[in-house]
Amino acid sequence: MSSSMKGLALIVIGVLVNNVSYLYDLIIDAHDGWIFLGWKTQAGAALGMVAIVIGLFLIWQESKKAA
Repeated sequence: MSSSMKGLALIVIGVLVNNVSYLYDLIIDAHDGWIFLGWKTQAGAALGMVAIVIGLFLIWQESKKAA
């Protein structure tokens, strides 16, 4: 698997993790539509963002090699 494919997979996983984190907070910790991120949701969202940034970095590195 090339770096760009790994990067794309990490981006997709990161977006899914962020969506699940926010939806979990909306559904399970219902606060009349408000999103109050608890520490678990914040950790999940942060890990999702880290995965997205690493994925973007891998794609950027692969594009630099190709150029």
